[in-house]
Amino acid sequence: MNDELVTVHSTYQDSAVPFDVTVHHDLSKQELRKVFAKESGFLHYIGHIDSDGFRCSDGTLDAADLESVGTKTFFLNACRSYEQGLHLIEAGSIGGIVTLVEITNQTAVSTGNTIAQLLNSGIPLYAALKILQQTTDNDQQYHLLGEEGLAISQLEASPPLSVEITRAGSNYEVTVIVYKNSRMKPGSVYTPYLSGVDSYYLVPGEMSFQHVSRADLIEFLNTEGFPVFLEGELRWSTQIKTGEL
Repeated sequence: MNDELVTVHSTYQDSAVPFDVTVHHDLSKQELRKVFAKESGFLHYIGHIDSDGFRCSDGTLDAADLESVGTKTFFLNACRSYEQGLHLIEAGSIGGIVTLVEITNQTAVSTGNTIAQLLNSGIPLYAALKILQQTTDNDQQYHLLGEEGLAISQLEASPPLSVEITRAGSNYEVTVIVYKNSRMKPGSVYTPYLSGVDSYYLVPGEMSFQHVSRADLIEFLNTEGFPVFLEGELRWSTQIKTGEL
């Protein structure tokens, strides 16, 4: 759990959109109750959940006992967190990601890191899970509750998107998938920053471009940080080196 904590804390702190990030360790039942009661945009829970609720330093806290919560969005990265997440929705949360089954520590750390980076880049909840399912075989382990279009971060210059890149000879085939959120609602339009592309595409939607040159692709990847499937591997646009293309 410490491995996940260190990684995701760094991810949220390095966000292009400034977050006020607070970390809590080894909370008692009363302390965790206060965390849920406080107004917050997002809560990433790393710990243990059993049939009685959230495991705290002095016992367990059952979210069913919470009359109201101030946490708008959450990610409960613990075993079988579905029921506790459902209680948070009933108490006032809007949406979140939960687990349906037991998960290994390795899965929790890997998934926690991936989800944090996706949400941090402006990807809404439903799209984060969709992208996660393309990278792993744990599509039956994580589930969405509440409002699927919620995003904890919204970048100024770009809508939430993911990109798939496939080499095609000396050029590339680029597929851009644009997702809806509170700003890019159905009916909005988007034009990718690719040379020669001046058409408008409806959001949400998927668009493919053939014969994209290496120079144009590099320029596009450097416009802003977004998730990229490069030859099937999930990467981040700003971390792809020109020598890899």
